[in-house]
Amino acid sequence: MAEKTNKYRVLCVDDEQKNLELLDAILSPLGYEMILVENGPAALEAVVDQKPDIILLDIMMPRMSGLEVLRKLRAEKAFMSIPVVILTSLQGVENRVEALDAGCDEFISKPFDKIELLATVKSLLRIKLYHDEIEKSYAQLKEAERLKKALVHMIIHDQRNCISGIASGAQLIRALLKENAKASELEEITLDIQTGIINLMGIINDVLDVNKLEEGAMVFKIVKFDLCQMVSEIVEGIRGAPDAADRKLTLGTPGTMPFIAADKGLIRRVVADLIRNALQAVPAGGTVDVDVSYGQENSDFCVRVKDSGRGIPQGYLTRIFDKFIQVETQDAKVRKGSGLGLAFCKLVVEAQGGKIWAESGPEQGSTFTVVLPVQGAVADI
Repeated sequence: MAEKTNKYRVLCVDDEQKNLELLDAILSPLGYEMILVENGPAALEAVVDQKPDIILLDIMMPRMSGLEVLRKLRAEKAFMSIPVVILTSLQGVENRVEALDAGCDEFISKPFDKIELLATVKSLLRIKLYHDEIEKSYAQLKEAERLKKALVHMIIHDQRNCISGIASGAQLIRALLKENAKASELEEITLDIQTGIINLMGIINDVLDVNKLEEGAMVFKIVKFDLCQMVSEIVEGIRGAPDAADRKLTLGTPGTMPFIAADKGLIRRVVADLIRNALQAVPAGGTVDVDVSYGQENSDFCVRVKDSGRGIPQGYLTRIFDKFIQVETQDAKVRKGSGLGLAFCKLVVEAQGGKIWAESGPEQGSTFTVVLPVQGAVADI
């Protein structure tokens, strides 16, 4: 069970100043943050403004009794879980029953015993901590369930699009074969089918690989390779793809740099994903600049992908690498991808000791930076 790091706030409500001073003298030395008020309306105001962790409440008060305060608190969902201890000199059973009906958690009779007071406060605060953590876990489970449903919906949507394209291509091939179509026409359609199959496999691999990385089950195949050469091959391959049509894709590399030791296949996927995302973010005529460097970030390897698109809205920057997050822009007529690509990139880079982050501003484009540790560098061979 995680311990609460900040001070517990104790709200004491009593119309007699000497009782408030006594409670303060007992609890303050133990590190509790004390909130002292003398009437019911002030207590309700303090609950809203200062959010106490526990309330010590007198019953007999002018203007508004302690029971009235308690009933108002229990009527508000936000305050229902705050433990309330009734401090009272009333001894009748009917008074206790009425207080229990109103929602109090414990009684302490006046004049109260110091040991009993401390034990009661500690016990109820411990119970509240358990309650708060259960509430937090429940909220996390609800969010996980929501994301799970969103994932299923997105995967089905993306797979349906891929399969629909493949099926349409197959039907067209059959029709063209009946018409004795030229080989060049068939080749173009088969390439579209192949692209659809590759995209479908990419969706499946993203889901499986993100799950493996999160569970620590991914097996990394560390090899020595030339990072510049790999990035150059990726850029050249993408330049001829439909994603790069009418867009300028540039590459900057240093003259020489050592080999890196990392999982080449996974790093290739990270760099390729970042470049493809950047190309999708820029309109026709836009630019994507890829830069490879060594020794600028604490002598680490660095790959930067900068685009000339609209940029990422500030509200997304802190969540851009979360699963299922997809940036919505004015130009986004359709949703692209399952929202797992950047989450995959982050998990891969961090699993190999690296860092990845995004920088962006309105109408200033975006820059994604990947830094891989120098510990992965080996002598050029």
